[in-house]
Amino acid sequence: MILNGAKLQGGLTAGVIFDESTGTSPMASGVNTTGKVDKPNYVINWQLGDLTNGYNQAYYVTFSKQLKDAGVHTITGDWSVEGKDAEGNTVRVGFNELSYTVN
Repeated sequence: MILNGAKLQGGLTAGVIFDESTGTSPMASGVNTTGKVDKPNYVINWQLGDLTNGYNQAYYVTFSKQLKDAGVHTITGDWSVEGKDAEGNTVRVGFNELSYTVN
């Protein structure tokens, strides 16, 4: 499949600290913050361009969050890759949020 104008985007939820010194690998096209100043949400994206069959690249985001209370902690929001196929139709592949449970 060919995916034209592809963009990878997702976020870190409030209370998660984005490690700006390490950042992302490869370098993100943009990192925006939303929400409260003391507990921002981070939206991270990569403008990937045109992708062809066999495209393979790992993307890393470095973050931290103190997990001291028992229960489920949401770390990321939803992530997605979106672009257009050869006929110009929008194609979107989504990835669910990442959560971690502390017993």
